[in-house]
Amino acid sequence: MASEVRCKRHPETATKLTCGSCGDAICPRCMVHGHVGVRCLDCGKAIALPTYQISGLYLVRAVAAALAVGVAAGFAYALVFSTVPWLGVIVLVGIGYLVAEAATAAADRKRGRIMQYATVVGILACVIVILLFAQGFSVWTLLGAVVAILVGTSRVR
Repeated sequence: MASEVRCKRHPETATKLTCGSCGDAICPRCMVHGHVGVRCLDCGKAIALPTYQISGLYLVRAVAAALAVGVAAGFAYALVFSTVPWLGVIVLVGIGYLVAEAATAAADRKRGRIMQYATVVGILACVIVILLFAQGFSVWTLLGAVVAILVGTSRVR
């Protein structure tokens, strides 16, 4: 029969459990259940996925791409769709999707909250261009901008 050992973190607790990775003695308060068995608190820590780890270079590329697509789409909207406000809502939803796709493509398909901010920056740049160059700004355009932000941020979530 195996002899009882003391938990590494709680020396007052006797246990027969060991970490499946490092072999340290652990008690039920210290164990973390994983796919491959029981781990100690050190070995059982969750690692952030690389998809959500965004370096500064990727962030700069994402913001630049979002701004470029947002400004270009804002000019196109101001020239073509500003006279038909209700149709502009549908177009702005598409612009939100395009800005999000451009940002995530420029950042090697990274995702996360930072990418959502980059997408919002691009969509807001689009709305500012529309405000400056369109013949008029309506409630429909504002509604389209809100929906575009929702679509764009959900795309890179």
